[in-house]
Amino acid sequence: MNHDETANASGSVHEGEAAQAEQDRPNSAVILGIVAVTLAALSGVVAGVNELFKATLGGEISAKVLEPPSSALRGLRAMEEQKLSRYQWVSEEDGVVRIPLDRAIELTLWYHRAGSPADPDREPGEELIR
Repeated sequence: MNHDETANASGSVHEGEAAQAEQDRPNSAVILGIVAVTLAALSGVVAGVNELFKATLGGEISAKVLEPPSSALRGLRAMEEQKLSRYQWVSEEDGVVRIPLDRAIELTLWYHRAGSPADPDREPGEELIR
Protein backbone atom coordinates (compact mmCIF):
# COMPACT_ATOMS: atom_id res chain seq x y z
CA MET A 1 0.00 0.00 0.00
CA ASN A 2 1.50 3.33 -0.92
CA HIS A 3 1.44 6.60 0.99
CA ASP A 4 -1.64 8.04 -0.86
CA GLU A 5 -3.78 4.98 -0.24
CA THR A 6 -2.74 4.96 3.40
CA ALA A 7 -3.71 8.61 3.74
CA ASN A 8 -7.10 8.03 2.09
CA ALA A 9 -7.78 5.00 4.26
CA SER A 10 -6.96 6.92 7.43
CA GLY A 11 -9.34 9.72 6.50
CA SER A 12 -6.92 12.47 5.58
CA VAL A 13 -7.56 14.58 2.51
CA HIS A 14 -5.12 15.27 -0.34
CA GLU A 15 -4.28 18.82 -0.97
CA GLY A 16 -6.20 19.10 -4.29
CA GLU A 17 -9.50 17.57 -3.16
CA ALA A 18 -12.32 19.68 -1.74
CA ALA A 19 -13.58 18.46 1.56
CA GLN A 20 -17.30 17.80 1.60
CA ALA A 21 -18.84 17.21 4.98
CA GLU A 22 -22.22 15.63 5.56
CA GLN A 23 -24.79 18.07 6.90
CA ASP A 24 -25.84 17.38 10.48
CA ARG A 25 -29.24 19.14 10.18
CA PRO A 26 -32.23 16.98 9.18
CA ASN A 27 -34.28 18.03 6.20
CA SER A 28 -37.19 19.87 7.83
CA ALA A 29 -39.31 19.90 4.68
CA VAL A 30 -39.25 16.10 4.41
CA ILE A 31 -40.15 15.67 8.09
CA LEU A 32 -42.95 18.22 7.80
CA GLY A 33 -44.28 16.43 4.71
CA ILE A 34 -44.27 13.05 6.45
CA VAL A 35 -46.08 14.49 9.50
CA ALA A 36 -48.67 16.20 7.28
CA VAL A 37 -49.35 13.02 5.28
CA THR A 38 -49.61 10.97 8.48
CA LEU A 39 -52.07 13.42 10.06
CA ALA A 40 -54.16 13.53 6.88
CA ALA A 41 -54.28 9.73 6.70
CA LEU A 42 -55.19 9.47 10.39
CA SER A 43 -57.95 12.06 9.97
CA GLY A 44 -59.30 10.11 7.01
CA VAL A 45 -59.35 6.86 8.96
CA VAL A 46 -61.11 8.49 11.93
CA ALA A 47 -63.71 10.10 9.64
CA GLY A 48 -64.29 6.78 7.86
CA VAL A 49 -64.76 4.86 11.10
CA ASN A 50 -67.13 7.57 12.35
CA GLU A 51 -69.27 7.33 9.20
CA LEU A 52 -69.30 3.53 9.42
CA PHE A 53 -70.43 3.77 13.05
CA LYS A 54 -73.22 6.20 12.16
CA ALA A 55 -74.45 3.99 9.32
CA THR A 56 -74.39 0.86 11.49
CA LEU A 57 -76.10 2.62 14.39
CA GLY A 58 -78.81 3.99 12.10
CA GLY A 59 -79.44 0.53 10.66
CA GLU A 60 -79.68 -1.06 14.10
CA ILE A 61 -82.07 1.60 15.39
CA SER A 62 -84.22 1.20 12.31
CA ALA A 63 -84.29 -2.59 12.59
CA LYS A 64 -84.94 -2.76 16.34
CA VAL A 65 -87.07 0.29 17.10
CA LEU A 66 -88.71 1.79 14.06
CA GLU A 67 -89.76 -1.26 12.04
CA PRO A 68 -92.99 -3.00 13.04
CA PRO A 69 -92.55 -6.15 15.14
CA SER A 70 -92.65 -9.51 13.45
CA SER A 71 -95.77 -11.67 13.61
CA ALA A 72 -94.02 -14.09 16.00
CA LEU A 73 -93.25 -11.24 18.40
CA ARG A 74 -96.82 -9.93 18.16
CA GLY A 75 -98.12 -13.44 18.94
CA LEU A 76 -95.80 -13.77 21.93
CA ARG A 77 -96.87 -10.40 23.30
CA ALA A 78 -100.55 -11.28 22.86
CA MET A 79 -100.03 -14.57 24.71
CA GLU A 80 -98.21 -12.78 27.55
CA GLU A 81 -100.94 -10.15 27.77
CA GLN A 82 -103.57 -12.90 27.95
CA LYS A 83 -101.71 -14.58 30.83
CA LEU A 84 -101.34 -11.28 32.69
CA SER A 85 -104.93 -10.06 32.27
CA ARG A 86 -107.22 -13.10 32.75
CA TYR A 87 -108.13 -15.68 35.34
CA GLN A 88 -106.91 -19.14 34.30
CA TRP A 89 -106.34 -22.49 35.86
CA VAL A 90 -102.67 -23.35 36.24
CA SER A 91 -103.40 -26.67 37.94
CA GLU A 92 -107.03 -27.49 38.61
CA GLU A 93 -106.05 -30.59 40.63
CA ASP A 94 -103.92 -28.51 43.01
CA GLY A 95 -106.30 -25.54 43.01
CA VAL A 96 -103.71 -23.16 41.53
CA VAL A 97 -105.21 -20.27 39.59
CA ARG A 98 -103.54 -17.51 37.63
CA ILE A 99 -105.09 -14.14 38.40
CA PRO A 100 -104.77 -10.83 36.54
CA LEU A 101 -101.75 -8.75 37.44
CA ASP A 102 -103.80 -5.77 38.63
CA ARG A 103 -105.79 -8.00 40.97
CA ALA A 104 -102.59 -9.62 42.29
CA ILE A 105 -101.23 -6.18 43.10
CA GLU A 106 -104.46 -5.24 44.93
CA LEU A 107 -104.39 -8.44 46.99
CA THR A 108 -100.73 -8.04 47.84
CA LEU A 109 -101.31 -4.46 49.01
CA TRP A 110 -104.36 -5.50 51.03
CA TYR A 111 -102.43 -8.30 52.78
CA HIS A 112 -99.57 -5.90 53.45
CA ARG A 113 -101.83 -3.19 54.88
CA ALA A 114 -103.77 -5.73 56.95
CA GLY A 115 -100.51 -6.88 58.48
CA SER A 116 -101.06 -10.49 57.56
CA PRO A 117 -98.83 -12.44 55.22
CA ALA A 118 -100.25 -13.80 52.02
CA ASP A 119 -101.01 -17.30 53.28
CA PRO A 120 -102.11 -19.69 50.53
CA ASP A 121 -103.99 -21.88 53.08
CA ARG A 122 -105.99 -18.95 54.40
CA GLU A 123 -109.32 -18.14 52.77
CA PRO A 124 -109.47 -14.44 51.86
CA GLY A 125 -112.43 -12.46 53.17
CA GLU A 126 -115.40 -11.47 51.05
CA GLU A 127 -113.97 -8.00 50.58
CA LEU A 128 -111.04 -9.49 48.65
CA ILE A 129 -113.13 -11.45 46.15
CA ARG A 130 -114.56 -9.60 43.19
